Amino acid sequence: MDSRLLVVAMVAVACLLLGAKAQNTTATMNASTALTAGPTTAPSATATAGPTTAPGAPTTLVVSATPEAPTALVVSATAAPTTAPGAPATGGSTTIQTTTVFVSNNTVETFTSNITRDPCGKTQFCASEPSTCIPSSQSCFFVSAAQSSGQVFSFQLNGPSTSYIAMGLATSAAQSLNVPTYVCANSNGTFKFFTTFLNNNELVMTSLPVNEVKGVVRGKLLQCAFTASLPRASGVSSKSPDTSFIVSMSEGTLTEGMLNTPTARLRSTEAVDLSNPNSTITNSLTATTTAPATTASHGITLQRSLSQALLILLGVLGLAML
Repeated sequence: MDSRLLVVAMVAVACLLLGAKAQNTTATMNASTALTAGPTTAPSATATAGPTTAPGAPTTLVVSATPEAPTALVVSATAAPTTAPGAPATGGSTTIQTTTVFVSNNTVETFTSNITRDPCGKTQFCASEPSTCIPSSQSCFFVSAAQSSGQVFSFQLNGPSTSYIAMGLATSAAQSLNVPTYVCANSNGTFKFFTTFLNNNELVMTSLPVNEVKGVVRGKLLQCAFTASLPRASGVSSKSPDTSFIVSMSEGTLTEGMLNTPTARLRSTEAVDLSNPNSTITNSLTATTTAPATTASHGITLQRSLSQALLILLGVLGLAML
């Protein structure tokens, strides 16, 4: 073979080998670059996700990335309240039920309001003796009750300022011990407030849950107001209100700050629901029955009258014959 043809063939083979090597080097560099390069992202990206809870409760997902921190993820979400499927929307508000703790405070403030019968039968229960009592009168007894919530009630008492007026709340007609009784007193012209138990018609000082106590002595008139958390009858569940009581009012005197035996002026014949403004009571202390006159008694009376008339007639005739 010609030596020149042999040289040309060797150069061609060398070029082929160099081209293949260059392709392999390029492929290796591209692969290396793909493995080491960071993720390519836009300066910011925003995605919005559909509802993830109940219908009407969208969740907005915001994803942001920066060149300096290409893998940083910032998420902000706003969701409406979760409701059961098919339930109406609540307007984006959430109701949280809380339990109000009754805080006792028997500090007395001056009562500046006037007690009237205007709210009776509308927003508050009322009872009085006599039934026509006008609260501003000094000679009658009046009590009103308005429910605040559950077992919590606001009361107003009116009566003569002889020494004290009291309201008792028994859970049954048979209860004679530990009857919660609230006392508004006139101690030498100064208003005093006491919480007691009525035990067999004797008042025993005790601590009962009350607050917002107000009172005033206006000459011969005694008025007071307070808020109290009332007890439940034995066996009544704490989950249901127990607002029916035997209501009583009484009065008495003070001796050196001690409460003497009360004299009852009003006592309901049965338990009444204090939460119902339309509740009414009958005073068992004034409820009396009068037996009607019988026919026999009328006959006896008529017979006696005729006998007396006959005797008088015979007497007159006898005198005429003389």
